Amino acid sequence: MKKLSIFIVLLSLPTSLQLISADISSAKAMDQNTAQTEDSDQSDEMSQSQVAQVIAQAGFPKQVVPIITCLAEHESRFNPKAVNENSNHSRDYGLLQINSIWLKKDGCNANNTSVHQLLDPKTNAQCALKIYKTQGLTAWTTYKTFKNTCLAYKVKGFKANVDIAAL
Repeated sequence: MKKLSIFIVLLSLPTSLQLISADISSAKAMDQNTAQTEDSDQSDEMSQSQVAQVIAQAGFPKQVVPIITCLAEHESRFNPKAVNENSNHSRDYGLLQINSIWLKKDGCNANNTSVHQLLDPKTNAQCALKIYKTQGLTAWTTYKTFKNTCLAYKVKGFKANVDIAAL
């Protein structure tokens, strides 16, 4: 009933407002890069400091922690429950949006990691470390997009000291 009343109000608006409303609706529908969550509860979002600590505890080199934290911000907005479906029907899970394909490879499947375990920040960071060790930072398309931002990213207690040529 609520949707019907909104629809009736929309029809009574001037055409220009209807078009603006339609543009906003279609833009939201087309945004496939926004992280979705299994629950709509946003209380699962972590702080930058919490994410950096999880990444460091997973074993990432200290000088790379700010860069990986930056990737987590752009990949999931620090939401460990983020899930995105890709055009190839694979899915990306957790803080660092680990693709489900990695569960079939030796890297993350060595401990029989499940999809739901990738929603745990520690497990997600440990899997991300395995990916980082085999493919480097370019395994994340977000790194390619936000490279300059991530190389300059600041996290209290960590200082990025990375040779840009080595990345």
